[in-house]
Amino acid sequence: ANLKGANLNGASLRGIKLNNVNLDFANLSGAQLDFANLSGSDLDLADLSGINATNLRGCPLSLPKGWVCENNSLIQR
Repeated sequence: ANLKGANLNGASLRGIKLNNVNLDFANLSGAQLDFANLSGSDLDLADLSGINATNLRGCPLSLPKGWVCENNSLIQR
């Protein structure tokens, strides 16, 4: 799927399957992504400010600079 540039600000995406999705330039700020499957997704240019993303079922392929996926959680460093 291609959600490039999608506005998902504050969306409740708990447990959603977003594997292999292009989310470049997507606005995910404030989104709830706990338990989501992000395997293979491209989040390199997405806005992840204020997200909750713990207990993921899979880590994304790419993340914005300063973000990591550790222990199945997205963490800003």
